[in-house]
Amino acid sequence: MALDREGRLDVVDCYSGEIDLIQHADNNFWLSWKQTGTRRSVKKGGPFDGMTAHCAGFLWNNLGEMNGHSACEYVDHAGNKLFVKAARMGDDAEWRFVGGTGIYKGITGSGEFTGFSYFPQLTPTTYQFCPTSNGTYKLDDQR
Repeated sequence: MALDREGRLDVVDCYSGEIDLIQHADNNFWLSWKQTGTRRSVKKGGPFDGMTAHCAGFLWNNLGEMNGHSACEYVDHAGNKLFVKAARMGDDAEWRFVGGTGIYKGITGSGEFTGFSYFPQLTPTTYQFCPTSNGTYKLDDQR
């Protein structure tokens, strides 16, 4: 399916990863993480459907307020790549395209995370979860 030059995206990503935790108190900790996962469009065949991802980031909880930053690289079946950064400040979490290769070169756009589904931990240092997000994108006119 050809990607429109601009549009909306509604996706569900599912990740599995590992954490490195510094626990000072119940409501005061810092952790770093790395994860891999997959991306599916809510609408089958929609924008960015069927990509895989590799991500890294950190999160801290200071007296109950969660903050963090992350970066992910996504790749499609043809080898084109997207680079995305995300930030969480309190209850708000948003993301932004910051680069791409191939058909995604020069992409711009942003969005927000609209929900998180968490699954039981297999071990104390692993996790599995599926965030949903939506937003907009625009491809570079020069591609």
